[in-house]
Amino acid sequence: MSDTIIEKQIKNKENSSDISKEDLKKKTIENFDDAELKKKISDFLQFVGYRLCLYSFSNLSLSVGTTNMDNIYDTVATRINTPAAKLITFTIKTYYGKLSLPELEELKTEFENNPVATHILKSRVQSYVYNNHVSYEKRQKIIKLLGFRTLPPTTKKLN
Repeated sequence: MSDTIIEKQIKNKENSSDISKEDLKKKTIENFDDAELKKKISDFLQFVGYRLCLYSFSNLSLSVGTTNMDNIYDTVATRINTPAAKLITFTIKTYYGKLSLPELEELKTEFENNPVATHILKSRVQSYVYNNHVSYEKRQKIIKLLGFRTLPPTTKKLN
């Protein structure tokens, strides 16, 4: 089954060059039935909302965050007791300090029935791993815990 233009854009957010002029000519608004159009619009709005949520969490974390105040952030997150508060606290702590595997495991378990919170948690961990030095062993534990895909090892022939 071929992907629609919107599905291709969502799958290839960074590289939308996969969409050809022929695809654009084939799929116009007239080619969608009402249910399909509503689903596409809903998917797009969810995607935009998700990106705004990540942006807001990032800005809030950077504006109120500082080092050596983990206990205060934990207290506030416990008092508010929402996934957003816990994710912001986790973001602040990993931005200004080291990622704690026990805390990550606890949040992953707590958010297992909340796909939005789980996705945001995974995004934050990906950002942390990308921007910080993480030992191979810790990286492997993170991959296993969050179910990230790994690339197959590459072998180069030396001449």
